[in-house]
Amino acid sequence: VQNAAGYHVVLKLDTTERDVNAFSTGYSIIVTKEMLNFCTTKSQMAFVLGHEIAHHSFNSRGSDKKEELAADLRGFQIAKKAGYNKGAIPFLKKAKKTFGDKGGKVHPDWSIRINQINKGR
Repeated sequence: VQNAAGYHVVLKLDTTERDVNAFSTGYSIIVTKEMLNFCTTKSQMAFVLGHEIAHHSFNSRGSDKKEELAADLRGFQIAKKAGYNKGAIPFLKKAKKTFGDKGGKVHPDWSIRINQINKGR
């Protein structure tokens, strides 16, 4: 698949994983069925895919919070370029409400991610 950002990626659906997740392996993007169900709009899914395409374009797999924030911002820009500019904030707010604000070892807190997208619009 060639996406709106001009990168070639293989998109795969994982129907066995029970977590809400999407990730880049460096040559493909894996999206779980649970992530598909979690995203309630095309714009939300576009942000998720844009985020993972950003990892792909950076040749990274999100090994730290700085890379995750960069992928968020680039993912927002990719989704916007594809005509889906209203998915990032609703997705991040839904994730914060569903999972709590704490991000974890690699992912920043959801509120930090939301603030960054608001600043980068």
